[in-house]
Amino acid sequence: MESNDIIQPMTGKKVCYNIGHDDLVDFANLIIKKTKEEDSRQRKEDAASEFFTRTEVKDLLHVCDSTLTKWAARKYLVPVRVGGKTMFRKSDVRKILDKR
Repeated sequence: MESNDIIQPMTGKKVCYNIGHDDLVDFANLIIKKTKEEDSRQRKEDAASEFFTRTEVKDLLHVCDSTLTKWAARKYLVPVRVGGKTMFRKSDVRKILDKR
């Protein structure tokens, strides 16, 4: 059920709605669902903006896969798992760039 199915505003007219219990429950569930979807989307965007992919790090630091693997083993640049992907914190990469 979409929100437009429950409430259809009429511009410039006074309207009285009779809303039943089931309609209120459906509307509440719709709001909860849309809020969860938006929150999930926002979290993914936030996570993506805080991390670099492996390819981005290699390009930025001009290194190869084996170097990233060695750095991870030495705890010089530690990868993190974000949504099942290997990522690197932008702040950690910037520290390395600042040292150069």
